Amino acid sequence: MLNNFKLLSVPLLKEKPDNDWEWLAIMQHHGLATRLLDWSVIPLAALLLPVCKPAAENQNGVIWLFHPEAEDYISTLKPQDPFQIDRNFLLQPRLIKERIKAHLHFFGFN
Repeated sequence: MLNNFKLLSVPLLKEKPDNDWEWLAIMQHHGLATRLLDWSVIPLAALLLPVCKPAAENQNGVIWLFHPEAEDYISTLKPQDPFQIDRNFLLQPRLIKERIKAHLHFFGFN
């Protein structure tokens, strides 16, 4: 799926992602299935999805709070192969799309 997304989306992007992490971040941002989980830095942005998106019947929206340690972060500037990682961590994507910039978030990878 990643390779197909790369082939088909390049004409639509202003800037080509540098590595597979950035490709996965764009895929996640556009609603494709990835192993990334969005963690917002801004509490009001975190409220947006559970408030604006209708929940399933008899369910409430949920916001989780997470206090990561320094070793829980990795950088896309020194990327590891996303398909060879065997632990959970947080990744801050390079802000290559305006919509990603506006959300100020990290992706959890598990």
